[in-house]
Amino acid sequence: MINKKYLAISLCCFAGQLFAQIVNTGDVFISSYTQIGMEEDFINLRRSTVINEGEWFVYKDFENNSVIDFETDTQAVTKFVGDSIQVISGQSWSIFNDILFNNSSQDTAFYLKGLIDVYGQSIFEDGIILNDDYGGNFLFEDEAEVVNVSDESHIDGQVKKVGQSDFWYPIGDAGMYRPGGHAIALNDGSQLAAKYWYQNSDELFNHENKEENIVIINDKEYWTVENISNQEENVLITLSWDSRTTPKELITEPEALHIVYWSEEEQSWLDKGGLIDYENRTITTVAKVKELGVFTFASLTKVAKVGELVVNTGFSPNNDNVNEYWSIENIDQYPENEVLIYNRWGHEVFSTERYNTTDNFFNGYSNRNKRLPSGTYFYVLEYKNEKKDSKGEVLIQTGYFYMNTD
Repeated sequence: MINKKYLAISLCCFAGQLFAQIVNTGDVFISSYTQIGMEEDFINLRRSTVINEGEWFVYKDFENNSVIDFETDTQAVTKFVGDSIQVISGQSWSIFNDILFNNSSQDTAFYLKGLIDVYGQSIFEDGIILNDDYGGNFLFEDEAEVVNVSDESHIDGQVKKVGQSDFWYPIGDAGMYRPGGHAIALNDGSQLAAKYWYQNSDELFNHENKEENIVIINDKEYWTVENISNQEENVLITLSWDSRTTPKELITEPEALHIVYWSEEEQSWLDKGGLIDYENRTITTVAKVKELGVFTFASLTKVAKVGELVVNTGFSPNNDNVNEYWSIENIDQYPENEVLIYNRWGHEVFSTERYNTTDNFFNGYSNRNKRLPSGTYFYVLEYKNEKKDSKGEVLIQTGYFYMNTD
């Protein structure tokens, strides 16, 4: 146990006004079931350490230039509960178990200039955390959670997430929380960063450059999802529509709503489809993200080339008689086919030959007649093209789809 405590109260005079600071120059240990409050600006100097196992209240500015951490198997929580703007700064990562933000002094109550790393819960009670203008970093580790995110309390700026656990990015802009940018990396050790933008993407990503079946692209908002590793991988993306920010002409007929993606390679907007959840006003799809992915909504008309296979990227076999099976449009034109489906861990769960839309399709049950859970599945579709001038070549198509059984 660390038992050295070196906290100094520093009195400073600036422009004729006297103010105090709490400065740590050594090692501080906050033990379990202990509460400690710091009612003046706190500075953790270089080569100094704070280990929190208890309940730490921070009422003013917070600056960390060394080690702030917690021990495993702890109930430690750090609470930022000021009555004026709080600046969170410093050159070193502040590592927290649980963290709480509750500052009602004004809408944007926290300025993030430093580095926050959370392993447990982040509780958003009041006060927006502005990261966009100050260059801070907010990182959530695998299995981290967010609670009570709202218009009144969220992160305005980029948020990073490590790992594969299900996670809703607590992001917003212009005083509005937009519960989207939900992204799950499908590979271990991935790190994604998401941000919501309440502005027209056309200024950077020309809306005139789009696939022919894309009619109207959202000109009010968009999301970016960045793959920090810069290695292309599949990412499960969920976006939400909101009448305050999403153009009315897009959400009057949500059945025509799709997620679209800006392709840097093609310099064009591409249709990514998606599974619509009308109750929660969300759409989910799978997309490859190498560096920076730009996503938003668009309305589409269905313009498929004659004979072209159109693979559904999501379906919901939940006995509501809507979207009950995984469909492949035009597959009946290619009867010599084989379908293999794998779960996210690479185990084969379903396979069949002569897949069709009448009596031989995937409806959420494995070949062992076991109902499969909601999730992302990988498919391999192999079919023989016997159309004129095709020379009977065998074609292979692969991809992902999302199945929701709830």
